[in-house]
Amino acid sequence: SLKKYRKLAIESYGTALQTFAGESNHSRDVYRLISMWFRNCDSMDDINIDNTLQKIPSYHFVPLIYQIFSRISGNDKHAFEPNQFQTILQKLISRVCEEHPYHGIVQMIALSNGNTVDNLTYSENVGASKSEESKKLLMRVKKRSNFLSELVDSYILLTDSIIDLALAPTKQLVERRMLKKIPFSKVQNSNKSLVNIMRRCNYKPCILTKLPHIQPGRDYGNGKDNPPGSELIDKFVAHFSITDSGVHRPKIVVCVSSKGNEFTQLVKGNDDIRQDAVLQQVFSTVNMLLSSRKRINDRHLKLVTYSCVPLSPIAGILQWVDNTAPMRDFLVKAHPRYYPNDWSLTCCSLHYKDGPKETKRQTYDEVCRHLSPAFRFFFLEQFGHSRQLWHEARMAYIRSCAVNSMVGHILGIGDRHTSNILLSERTGEIVHIDFGIVFEQGKTLPVKETVPFRLTRDTVDGMGPTGVEGSFIAAAKETMDVLRTNSSTLLTVLSAVISDPMYNWCLNPVKARQRQQEDNTSMEDGGQEHDDSRGTDIVSPISNLGQNDAATRTIAKINQKLSGYEEGTSDKNSVEGQVRLLINAARDADNLCQLYVGWAPFY
Repeated sequence: SLKKYRKLAIESYGTALQTFAGESNHSRDVYRLISMWFRNCDSMDDINIDNTLQKIPSYHFVPLIYQIFSRISGNDKHAFEPNQFQTILQKLISRVCEEHPYHGIVQMIALSNGNTVDNLTYSENVGASKSEESKKLLMRVKKRSNFLSELVDSYILLTDSIIDLALAPTKQLVERRMLKKIPFSKVQNSNKSLVNIMRRCNYKPCILTKLPHIQPGRDYGNGKDNPPGSELIDKFVAHFSITDSGVHRPKIVVCVSSKGNEFTQLVKGNDDIRQDAVLQQVFSTVNMLLSSRKRINDRHLKLVTYSCVPLSPIAGILQWVDNTAPMRDFLVKAHPRYYPNDWSLTCCSLHYKDGPKETKRQTYDEVCRHLSPAFRFFFLEQFGHSRQLWHEARMAYIRSCAVNSMVGHILGIGDRHTSNILLSERTGEIVHIDFGIVFEQGKTLPVKETVPFRLTRDTVDGMGPTGVEGSFIAAAKETMDVLRTNSSTLLTVLSAVISDPMYNWCLNPVKARQRQQEDNTSMEDGGQEHDDSRGTDIVSPISNLGQNDAATRTIAKINQKLSGYEEGTSDKNSVEGQVRLLINAARDADNLCQLYVGWAPFY
């Protein structure tokens, strides 16, 4: 019977994870075990899942902290799961927090902050019950030892101060053009100031955007020594900065470690960065799959990832990606510098936007005739002093474009305008940011997205004379082959992620329209970057049943792509056939001319 095989599968996964204690490359097994448990939590009376979980070393569960912790709920009518499930779940969560405190405590605090937001969307998404249970679990963890008690208190002090800074208004500072080296006293009281709170911590937290390496032996030091792979916080530089643009103006802070190293971090408020954090988790899994194939590892095919740490439903802290700048920043300066007789960005945007709907293709073609691609000059300007560096940077750019394109298509990542793509001025790689539109939601926007990824004329111009032929298509085929070969692993990970009850990605139509309008404005005003933050209610809360249906449809769509089937074709494509089909769709002028002006399809 099904129950018999389910019991055998769970016990087998448990035995495997227990047997290979100390081994780190078993993420697929633990994802499958947790997914099976979550899907069948109401029909496992014949399985001693508690005993199975207790025998598995806790470090196996650390990569799934977001998914496991998000299932916390009280015993009220809003509880996601039966009470027995909650009892077993909370026992597991307590063990993870006690044995891996630097990984678990911050997530618990973030959940406990869920009911501090006066916003219906967040209240339904996070839930008062979840927040209250998280606070109770934190108290339970604190009672385990003096070290854990003081460490939890230190993290609460730190996160409260960061949230206070994230939500601090900046309008007056911006009006006075006070954007750099701002004393914390301008926006924070002394008892909340980041400068002061570290003095009150007996056990220092570690750098939030640089978590320790997961230790199977649970050896993270005694609270006074730096945990392996991370560093304890010593202090914060006494001033902060405000970003040059954006509706909510994120703040830039510098954290100094006990070793004296400085870590630049971006503090964001009035924005939910959980979706970004979840996507980074998926990207790490993709990188693991790519690195497992030696030929690809030698080519350095990977996604550039960065740390995202949600601290509440409307605040969080992100790793500052050093030596990068938005692609738009270079393009808006390079085009008039190298082609002064071409149309300006403002002129192109207005002409493209005002063109009649029935002549979109002709309007697009006319703009392209008056705007020459100029991205190749980025490599000459940044790396032209050395032929070897120039070549290495351009190859890194081509390969990172290929990997991001294939992965972005499989995951349905949209809104890839030039402010959401950063350029590394050190390596030439691209770094994608702001993942507010994922899993095909770009097709539900007021002006729906019609291309699988960004492969515009300027994007291709940076690849040199061969364009997409040669290195780009070779790297794209390698990446797609790995994704399709490991589709089972990828689907297992995505199933756990997408089924997360806190993780809703259905766009609010009003906010979706606002998002494109803000991007349009940023193009029309000559390239001044605007923050197209998701704000406080771009994600619509949906019922558990509706969410399960959405998750099922999303997984089915991803599985279809990983099997070689694409929209508009009835036959299964080979890897090469699928890649070429996608490249053609991304470069098709008939598709590009349908995109909204803020996406800048002519760049």
